[in-house]
Amino acid sequence: NQALIEEFEARETKEALFAHYCDKLECDLQSKLYGEENCVDLNNQEGNRTVENPLVKELLESGMSWAEMWLAFGQRVYNYDPNFLEVSNYAMNNEISTLAKKQNKS
Repeated sequence: NQALIEEFEARETKEALFAHYCDKLECDLQSKLYGEENCVDLNNQEGNRTVENPLVKELLESGMSWAEMWLAFGQRVYNYDPNFLEVSNYAMNNEISTLAKKQNKS
């Protein structure tokens, strides 16, 4: 329904802001999983214009991986509430893929 889309985009209700945070954090977590599971070569981003963003450049030049950069980028840009920030920090500091954990044990 169009009204719900407009509410989501406006982020003026608690529900819309929650949905917005979920949407952004999901992408960051997916990037972390891609990196851990070697699904996509996140370091080979030829033609990806995202790297032109000054904050992205700064984070990558600091030595962060692409996955770490996405998590840090989300934290700085989306002003997560403490709950979302805690999830993001956990993902940044821990392995979150059960597949990667199994591979590292063997």
